[in-house]
Amino acid sequence: MIEIRIAALVGDFYHEAGPMRAALEATANGQGSSIDFFTEPTAVPWDRLSQYSLLVMAREGRIAPRESSAVWNSESHERAIAGFVAAGGGLVGLHAGLAYPHKGIYGQTLHGSFIYHPEEHPEFQVRPLDAAHVLREGFHEFSLRDEMYFIHVDSTQTTRLLEVAAPDYGSSTAAWAHTCGKGRVFCFTPGHHNEVLADPAYLRFLARGIQWALGRL
Repeated sequence: MIEIRIAALVGDFYHEAGPMRAALEATANGQGSSIDFFTEPTAVPWDRLSQYSLLVMAREGRIAPRESSAVWNSESHERAIAGFVAAGGGLVGLHAGLAYPHKGIYGQTLHGSFIYHPEEHPEFQVRPLDAAHVLREGFHEFSLRDEMYFIHVDSTQTTRLLEVAAPDYGSSTAAWAHTCGKGRVFCFTPGHHNEVLADPAYLRFLARGIQWALGRL
């Protein structure tokens, strides 16, 4: 089996890198994949993404959100990601990796972006939407207590797969997927708390999403 190389940008001001790294390693275990982890955007080989089959974005754009609104991502970074996907690469956006402006090049590649989350972290159901997609096959509803992301999703350009729903907060899209050029894009919003990143139901769906983005499903 040819080893699949994955690049993953993880960890930021509000999200330590270790638990997300462990979750991604768990999904790659036994799948014939190796992951290069990056905790600093400057270390990612943006001009050589073609050496990878998949890019995982699990870091937000702001560098020090309590100090300023400055971001690390430039138009050149976002063009590198969009070009990688258009040429056939897979892109997975997880939790903080979705906190980028919808109108930017990266947001347009995701066809979705973070709006806000309640200060409280409620228990919510992760449940399927009525979508005809291989990632919906065999999915069983489960519950999590986590940061509940509310998301803008362009439903005309992607397939909404799952939603999160809590009685006191309403509901929002939790997962979506689409093709983009020759590549595939998969997005999944939970993943703030360490317990969520180790949850078996979360990991099962994440693993399938990664396999789909790699073109294996």
